[in-house]
Amino acid sequence: VLVLVLLLVLLLVLVLVLVLLLVLVLVLVLVLVLVLLLVLVSRCEGSAGAASTRPLASMSSTDTFRRTGEREGFAARDAAPLPRQEVPMKYGARNTITAKVKSVKKGDVMSLVKFEITAPASMASVLTTESLEEMDLKPGEEVRLIVKAIHVLPVKE
Repeated sequence: VLVLVLLLVLLLVLVLVLVLLLVLVLVLVLVLVLVLLLVLVSRCEGSAGAASTRPLASMSSTDTFRRTGEREGFAARDAAPLPRQEVPMKYGARNTITAKVKSVKKGDVMSLVKFEITAPASMASVLTTESLEEMDLKPGEEVRLIVKAIHVLPVKE
């Protein structure tokens, strides 16, 4: 009988140790998830302010809301106006073409602006060496350029 009682106590201690280990693992997983969330939030906040260097006066109301209210949780109309900063716009697009606004079709949400190319332009293309060799491109040859892009970004300076 004494051996049976000792075995039951040992079994109970073993079950308690297993439960404590399970709780410890769950706490570690929770801490890991919280750390990952903090890293993701800090990366998002760090990159949001650095993306635009346009003068604040030329920003749309959407940009103003993103800069003033989105992270703080209040509407832009409740925020103090941002000071005007004259910082030249920087952009990473290599292929720039001078154009004249031809027409503007304004919609409720989206608008269509058509442009007329006004000056000679040049473009660059990055392609695989295999494609270059297959097309056998040489300086002076005439080719047709097909532009595959998701945005045309007008810049007014």
